[in-house]
Formats: sequence, C-alpha cells, structure tokens
Amino acid sequence: MRAELEELYGRIREQNRRSLEQRREHAYAKSPRFFEIDREFAEVFKELARGRITPEQGREKNRQLREEQETLLKSLFLPPTYLDMRYLCPVCRDTGFTGQDIKKPCVCYLKNEQQFLIEGARINDVETFERFSVDVYPDEAQKFRSIRAKRLCEAYANDLPKPKPPILLLDGLAGLGKSYLGNAIAYRAIEHGIECSRITSYRFVQDIMEGLSGRENRLNRFVSLPLLVLDDLGIEPLIPNITRESLISLLSERQGARLATVFITNLSYEEMGARYTERFASRLYNRDTTLMINLTGEDLRKRMD
Repeated sequence: MRAELEELYGRIREQNRRSLEQRREHAYAKSPRFFEIDREFAEVFKELARGRITPEQGREKNRQLREEQETLLKSLFLPPTYLDMRYLCPVCRDTGFTGQDIKKPCVCYLKNEQQFLIEGARINDVETFERFSVDVYPDEAQKFRSIRAKRLCEAYANDLPKPKPPILLLDGLAGLGKSYLGNAIAYRAIEHGIECSRITSYRFVQDIMEGLSGRENRLNRFVSLPLLVLDDLGIEPLIPNITRESLISLLSERQGARLATVFITNLSYEEMGARYTERFASRLYNRDTTLMINLTGEDLRKRMD
C-alpha cells in the first residue's frame, strides 16, 4: 500500500507541475515580460550560488521581481498567486509528510491511507457501530440479543489487532445483521490504521482459483492479513481439492498465528462439519480460540421490504 500512496502523491505533484506550466504559458502569451522575469529569478539563484551577491541582495532582487510580477498580473486581471505552485495540501506541499529532521505522515496522507484501506478491504462507511440502530428489531428479545452481539463485536474490534480470542464466529439464519457487524469491525480496524480485508467466501474461492490459473499462491495474502473478515461462509462452490483445503489451511494458519479473523455463516455446527469435514468444524468452534456469537430472530430484511 505504501507504494500505491507514493504513486498517488507522485501523480498529484506531476499534475501540479503541469498546471503551473499551463498557467505560465498563458501568462507568457499575455506578456513576454513574464518570461523575462522568470529568467531573472533563475539568474539571481545562480548569482547566489556563485557567491557573486549576498543573501540580502538576493532577497531584495527577488522582492523587486515579485512586486513587478504581481503588478503585471493585476493589470491583466489575474490573481497575484497565478504563477505560484498550487498544492492540494499546502501543509505538506503534496509530499505526504511534514517535519524537517523527523518526518511524520501529514493529515492528508493518513486520510488517503484510510481510503486505500477501505477500498482494498471492500467495506463501506454505512454499516458501522456508530450507525447501529435498535429501531429495526421486531421485539425486545431480539433487540436485547442484537445489542449484546454488537457490544461483543465492538469490544473485539477495539482490541484489534490482537483480540482475545483471535477468532470471532458470527452464525445464525439470514437477515439478522451478521454482515453488518462484520463490516463494522472492519471499518473500526481501518479507523485505527489496521490493514484488513472483508471478502465473501465465494470471492475467496474465486481468488484462489484465479491465482492457481496464473501459478500464483494467493492464499498467502489472506493468511498474513492483520484482520480478515470472511463473510457468507457456505455459499461458495465446493471445488474438489480447492475449497475445503483452502479454508482448512486458512483457519489453521490464522488460528495458529492468533491473527484476528471473523467468520460469518448461516450454517450450524452440524452443517459446517458435513460441508467442510468435522476437523474444520471442531477447530472453528474451539472455545479456546473462538468467540462464538449466535444471532436468532426474525429476518430484518423482510421487515424493510
């Protein structure tokens, strides 16, 4: 991601440079004196470098040139900063960092980093803990259970990147808010600058298959992420020698490394064992490494239709 951010700031700086060049060409066309002033600015710099004039003389000459430039711009109804470099972020001047001796990420860099994380993780800023509403629940019992689930998930998210236990299992029938909570956990991780990915099991298997066709082991990326939210476990196709093996390896590796992992499924323990083997189910439902949250009640999506 760092390379992507460096590329982004490189494009921004190049765009700034081209924009300045266009304004210069426009000004030169209006008055050739602008071109001469730029040459004189450059000449002052050379004279300073050669020690032919003092810093005080250089500053005075630049001040005079600047005043002449601004007067000329005003006469042409152009702003006094027309020939200055313009930055999207004047704080860091589109470098992404501030400070002289010790470089620190600029606020704009942190915002761009967060956006990259959000896009890469396939999450949204709508389904968050802050936007969680109790108004959608049909009765007090379901509301109570859902609020408890939300509190447990938020506590898990706040303990990232090392929650205890590391695995979170959200199971229950469809339409009870499991995916919402999974997204909320991922979004909280992004807010804290923790790299994560939210992906459906269907897309996970597709990714593994695409990697294999290109002789690329994409499982390694999913294994090493600080947070992985695997949604809709159980909807993916059972491809021989691919689906079960990839999911068992994923669970085993992440469980062993105690990496934060959220599994979301409509399957019961019995259905999980029948689909992925008893070994997978017993590892996933291990209370030493997994926090299990079961959601029950009425399908909320039906109430919203």
